[in-house]
Amino acid sequence: MLKKILLFTLMLALTSCRSVGEKFTYTAVVMTTSDVMVGDTFDVLVTTTNTSLEDFHYEGSSTVIGAIIYLKNSDGHIIRPLDVPVTKDYRKMVFKNKDTITRTWTFVLSEDDDCGSYDLYFEFFDDCEKLDNFINIKE
Repeated sequence: MLKKILLFTLMLALTSCRSVGEKFTYTAVVMTTSDVMVGDTFDVLVTTTNTSLEDFHYEGSSTVIGAIIYLKNSDGHIIRPLDVPVTKDYRKMVFKNKDTITRTWTFVLSEDDDCGSYDLYFEFFDDCEKLDNFINIKE
C-alpha cells in the first residue's frame, strides 16, 4: 500500500511539473444568461480541450478533467458549484490530442453571496486559468 501511495505521489509530482496551461484550453458558457440574481440557480457548461499535441494519460474520469472550478469576485468572495464530481468510471484514461471533455456544473446562489462581477477559475494540478468578468450577480 505504501508503495502505491509513493508511486501515486511521484506521478502527481511529475505530471504537475508540466505546464498544463499550454496543454489544455478551457471554455465556459452560462446556460441561461450572464446576469443572474441572488438566490438563483444556474448551470455552466465547461469544455476542456487537449491542445498539447500529444495524448495525456491520467487516472480519473472521462467527464471530469480540470475538475476544480469556482467563481471569485474582486473582494475574494468565492462561490463553488453545488455538485461534487463523483463518477463511476474512475480508471486509467487517455485524453487524446484535440479531444474535448464537456461537463455541466450547477451553481446555487445564496442570499449571503455578494453582488457584482465574478471571474471563473479553472484549476488543474498547479495550473490556474481564469475567465475575467464571467458572470454578473444582481440583487
